[in-house]
Amino acid sequence: MVESAATTGSRVAAIDASRGAAMLFVCLSHFAEVYLRRNAMPADWAIGLSMVASPTFMLVSGCLLGFFSVTRRERFAATVLSYAGRGLFLLTVGRLIILVAHVALAGGVWRALHWAFITDAIGVCLLVGPAIVARASAGARAVAAAVLFGLSWFFVLVWRPTSPLGRVIEETLYGPNGPYGTHWYADVFPLVPWVAIFLLGTCFGDRLARLPAGDRPARTALAARWSGAFLLCGAATWLAGRGLARAGVARVALNHGFFSPFRKLPPSPAYVAVYGGIGLAILAFLLWSEPWAVLPRLRSALEVLGRNSLVAFMTGYFVYFTALVVADVGYTPLWPALFVVTVAVVFLVALAWDRTGWNRHLTLKVPLAMRHALARVSGLRPAGR
Repeated sequence: MVESAATTGSRVAAIDASRGAAMLFVCLSHFAEVYLRRNAMPADWAIGLSMVASPTFMLVSGCLLGFFSVTRRERFAATVLSYAGRGLFLLTVGRLIILVAHVALAGGVWRALHWAFITDAIGVCLLVGPAIVARASAGARAVAAAVLFGLSWFFVLVWRPTSPLGRVIEETLYGPNGPYGTHWYADVFPLVPWVAIFLLGTCFGDRLARLPAGDRPARTALAARWSGAFLLCGAATWLAGRGLARAGVARVALNHGFFSPFRKLPPSPAYVAVYGGIGLAILAFLLWSEPWAVLPRLRSALEVLGRNSLVAFMTGYFVYFTALVVADVGYTPLWPALFVVTVAVVFLVALAWDRTGWNRHLTLKVPLAMRHALARVSGLRPAGR
């Protein structure tokens, strides 16, 4: 989530731009939550549209790691440590900053502590993902992703912990869809299914990196095929759910939104397939349109947001969940202009950050014990040896 602009020579610009596009959908989601809904305006259209953000960002971020696992294979041990440092930053300093930004919306520090953000899931992905990528082939990772995702839904549908601690563990790992609702969290991105989505993205990045760097049509076609496969799976899952509903079977899964393309927390198979497919379609379009002379500034802006996504995300939290909440801006027919202004603020901060190269500071030193553990798990010699 915090790669440096200095690494652009060994990466695909369209991947950064796709992550930047996901950040725009994040802005739309947060604006709809704190402005449209709070002013009793229709917001379902914006919430539905912005659902593309999370699966797109996780898939494309995983894609970037998978890409690095091929293009940086000789120095991948350093990549493992670099990602670990960023993951530690996200789970500590980054989380504290986002928590502070969330206090106004949540209604106090204690209530803000009852939210688990997508950055928590990303932090875990950055810690465990590189070691898994180093050890396992793309095919093995695809199987692992499917198993983890399936297990997460198995526990959501079957596990009924009665103790408070058991409920918190279930909600943290698998999701809040138990019939009793959430016990601790007001909102939670469960770790296991989102790690699975990230791992699936690494498989796509691996395949993308193995195509010739100059073969843009082949890379475009690969992204388009993945997008089409995702969308077909999403449509099939949704139709299967409709058929089961008419037949009156699989009620537990239906009640939990397993077949719904709009079940985000925890992410349903249909949701990941439909919105992830849209995200991969965005990536395919950005790959295809790279030679175009039109809209180069827009592509450049998306790349800046993608390279500096953590700063953009944290800035957006303060803009939407602190500034707009505290200001309590009432309805105005010029609200689209207000949204554009908020996006401009987020972008300008990301642009300033990008130009300073300060992304290198968004990390923590990895403890020696963790370095050795990562080396053992990944099967790589520690960096610097």
